[in-house]
Amino acid sequence: MSLGSFVYQNVTRRFSTLFLASAAGAYIMNYTFNTATDAYWNSMNAGKQWKDVRVRLQE
Repeated sequence: MSLGSFVYQNVTRRFSTLFLASAAGAYIMNYTFNTATDAYWNSMNAGKQWKDVRVRLQE
């Protein structure tokens, strides 16, 4: 059984399972994209953000 026929038989034949699969995929994609962009932002702005500056100002 190939991957395409497996997906067709188990996901896309019924609208409810297709809807749930796309909703879950959108949620996972949103979480992954937000995590990746936050990590990139924090690495590019290290030392310039309030969480980094606050420690130096309290000393």
